[in-house]
Amino acid sequence: MIEGEVISLQSVATWLRTARMWIICGAVLGAAVGLTASFGLTRTYRAEAVVVPVSNAEAGSGLSGLLSQFGGAASLVGLNAGSDEKAESMAVLNSRAIAEKFVVGHKLAPLLAKRRAHDGDNAQSQSALNVRAVNRFRKSVLVIAEDRRAGTVSIAIQWKDPVVAASWANDFLELVNADLRARAIDEAEIALGYLTKEAGEAPVLEVRQTLYRLAEGQLKTISMAKSRKDYAFRTIDLATVPTPDEFVSPNRALLFMGGGILGALVGAALVGLLRRRAVTFRVTAS
Repeated sequence: MIEGEVISLQSVATWLRTARMWIICGAVLGAAVGLTASFGLTRTYRAEAVVVPVSNAEAGSGLSGLLSQFGGAASLVGLNAGSDEKAESMAVLNSRAIAEKFVVGHKLAPLLAKRRAHDGDNAQSQSALNVRAVNRFRKSVLVIAEDRRAGTVSIAIQWKDPVVAASWANDFLELVNADLRARAIDEAEIALGYLTKEAGEAPVLEVRQTLYRLAEGQLKTISMAKSRKDYAFRTIDLATVPTPDEFVSPNRALLFMGGGILGALVGAALVGLLRRRAVTFRVTAS
C-alpha cells in the first residue's frame, strides 16, 4: 500500500515537471506570437478635444420674471424660463442627427462602410450606406465622455490616421456649435417676429411693454449667437495630432499578456491530452 502511494506520488511529480515545461514553453511561444501580431495590426490613434458646456442665459437676463408674468405669450413662441440649455446641448452632441450630418457633410460613407453586393447606385442604396457609416462612426470612431465632477466634456475621434483624427475631432466640435447656434437664431427670429407683431396689436400699454422687452431679449440672443463662435461648448483644449507612438490600439501589453496566458492554457491542455493517451495505451497494453 505504501509502495503504491510512493509510486503514485513520483508519477505525479514527474507529470508536474513535464507539465511545467510544456506550460512555460506554451506561455513563451504565445507571448511571442501575440507581440509579433501587434506589430502587424493597423494602428488606431485618438485625438481629443476638451470643452465646457456653457449657458447663454445672460442674453435674456432679467426676463425670467417677465416670462412668469406673461407665460401665455411666451409659451406660444417656445420661451421657457426653466429650460436647461446645457442638457439640450449634450443631447445634440450625442444625437444621431448630428453624427449623420457630419458623416454626410464630410462624405465619409465610403471610408466607414463597405458597399455590399446587392447595393446599387440609387438613392435608397446610398441611404443604406450612410446608415451603416453613421452606425460605425458612433460606435467605433466617435467617443464622447462627460466628467461631471470637473464639468468638462471630451470629444474624441479614434482613427488610423492621426492627422485626420485631430481634424475630425475639431470639425465635429465646430459643427455642433454651428448647429446649436443656428437653432438658437432660428428660434429667436421666430419668437421675435411673433412678439413684435403681438406688441403692435396689443391694446394695453403694460402688455405692449412686456412684449417689447421679451422681443429685446430675443434680439440679444440673436446678437450673442452670431458673435460667439463657441456658442454652446467653450473650447478648453483643441484636438492635437498624436505622435506616431501615441496609438491606442493595438494594445501590445495586452496582446503580449493574453498570448502568454493562452499559450500556457494550450500547453496545459496538450499535457493533459498526452497523459490521457498514455494512460489509455497502458490500459490497452495490459
